[in-house]
Amino acid sequence: MVNQENSEIVRCNNCRTILNESPSIQYSERTPCPVCGSLSRYCEKRGRVAKHYKIAINTALSVSIPRIGARGKRHGKGKPFIDQYSKRELFRETGEYHDVDRVIDRDNNLYIEIIKDSKTGKVLRHCWELLDYHVGHGYAKQKGDSKTD
Repeated sequence: MVNQENSEIVRCNNCRTILNESPSIQYSERTPCPVCGSLSRYCEKRGRVAKHYKIAINTALSVSIPRIGARGKRHGKGKPFIDQYSKRELFRETGEYHDVDRVIDRDNNLYIEIIKDSKTGKVLRHCWELLDYHVGHGYAKQKGDSKTD
């Protein structure tokens, strides 16, 4: 339904079908989308293209190593514009666990990483840099860079 006051169009958040319902209708009063059956909605201004973001929050919890993360992608195309997570990782050199908080923000060209000792909470590494300069780490390492003597 097009709201004449604000000139808003109600769409199904899943399949983007235009729906004939008020933008202010309560969730419990909505009827399922006739195309996909979803009750999720969003509104867009008439004559403007709505920016639609799909955000998936994935959690993987275990007894010893919890992890929580979130990723934001635009229409499922390309790399996520934001990727962040917090987890406990094993530091191989010492055999100790560290708490790692990492944010990769491609829209703002930003890489943030904070590593803390799991036992003491002491910050062991704090990295805040442009994503363009964050090269040669993790998966960004060149293949075949192993040390050979």
